[in-house]
Amino acid sequence: MPLCLLLALVSCNYPIVLHVNCGDYKGLIEAIEIANGTPTTLDTIELAKNCVYELDQIHNNTLGNNGLPPITSPVLINGHGAVIMRSDKAVEEFRLFHVSSAGALSLKDISLSNGLAADPDQIMAHNSGGAVFNMGKLNLSNSTIRHNSAHGEGGGIMNIGTMTIKSSSILNNECYIDDEWATGGGAGITNLGNAVITMSTISENGIIHGWDGIFNGNQGMMQIENSTISGNGTNGIDNEGITKLYFVTLAYNYIGIGSFSGKVSMQNTLFGPNQYADCLGPKIYPVGANMDTDG
Repeated sequence: MPLCLLLALVSCNYPIVLHVNCGDYKGLIEAIEIANGTPTTLDTIELAKNCVYELDQIHNNTLGNNGLPPITSPVLINGHGAVIMRSDKAVEEFRLFHVSSAGALSLKDISLSNGLAADPDQIMAHNSGGAVFNMGKLNLSNSTIRHNSAHGEGGGIMNIGTMTIKSSSILNNECYIDDEWATGGGAGITNLGNAVITMSTISENGIIHGWDGIFNGNQGMMQIENSTISGNGTNGIDNEGITKLYFVTLAYNYIGIGSFSGKVSMQNTLFGPNQYADCLGPKIYPVGANMDTDG
């Protein structure tokens, strides 16, 4: 698109479509900055099919180190099977995305990997959300969050806003990699906001450092449907807030669900086998039929 026409569309707040060449991470940064310039429209960034976009340095320090510009407006990134990752050769430690309270990020058909939330001179938040730290709105579909980590909470995703995850996988993420606070945490997802997860898999998170697939904090409201939570290092779900489960399988975790505060309700949910216990804690309530392997 000619630059003059693009600038005219931005100035008139028309939705725009931006195409980023294969592997051009600087082009991706520029596309996000242009999309942020139209706060009242949903702009679309199209990545090249099956390409890898490697970030090798910190772009900004918004609530911690970030490899990409903060998302401050509605942005849709169509990955077409592409990968956005922190380069293996990167010297600096940084997460991939920060979504501000005014931002709304939709990720479709994309993989995020190797993000590392680390800012050791700062508070917990600066060290949380290895792939994404969401304060606004996050919509993840047909995507994978894999091999990300954080010195604090949410090795894969830290959510304190509104989040929906559909037909996606949260795999092999780690949190508390230096045990700096270590009071409990989600290696795959930490939710302190509102979250809906459907038709997804949360698996093999927290294996190395022994943390949960999902941690739902005492501010968290979470609903999970038609999903599998398996093989996570400690709890499949560690709950302190409100969690509702429908047609969920929890298997091969150390503990299926742990809930000593808050409330977990579950319907048509399958437990086990889990290594230590299917359920641990008094705040777990069956609603209708459920099934476990230990009787």
